[in-house]
Amino acid sequence: DLFDRETIDQMADKFELLIDTICDCATTNVMDISIFNQQEQARLKHQASIAYWKTQLLDAPAVHGLTLDHVRTPNHTYSDVCLTDKMNPEVAKAIEELAEAQDVSQFSIWHSALSLLLTRYSNSTDIVIGTPSSYADTKNLLSLRSNLNGIRTFGDYLAHIEEVNAQAQEHNDVAFAHLVDALSLDASSNQHPVFQIMLSLDGDLQHYSLD
Repeated sequence: DLFDRETIDQMADKFELLIDTICDCATTNVMDISIFNQQEQARLKHQASIAYWKTQLLDAPAVHGLTLDHVRTPNHTYSDVCLTDKMNPEVAKAIEELAEAQDVSQFSIWHSALSLLLTRYSNSTDIVIGTPSSYADTKNLLSLRSNLNGIRTFGDYLAHIEEVNAQAQEHNDVAFAHLVDALSLDASSNQHPVFQIMLSLDGDLQHYSLD
């Protein structure tokens, strides 16, 4: 046989989807195959994003390694501590200039600084933090995983962080709740799945929040 059963089944599913699309178009006397193409492209992009996140978060630490001041409760209480502040204008200007000099985003400077701080206090080079997918979309969360292993200069680390952030944005079409399901994580455990520390910046890139 030229095709195995799995390939035939996939072709049959796509054929049925195309037939359904044609029938829908026919009811309005419009033959727009681009609708099918757009649906198929969106489906393939979503599959690629799921595959990316599964690879990116493979064997990631389930919980940060920071020493806690209190014993973690058996059940997730959904309570947190949020630090919100405004950066000193001189420091904010220095961040802007450094980002321009290194050809990275200002968010990457913030992300790299936080990850380095967490590395120092957790004795782990494998750091995962969360962030909203954009300032306007605070509901969907991205998981940013960085690793200091093998990196010798701060410039290299910034480039690594910039790539992590860019790839996360490239694959931001997966809702966080769907990602938790795809990774077969227990969302009902006593800690937030994937990450327990979040960084978010305000629209002016000077106000920040740490959760």
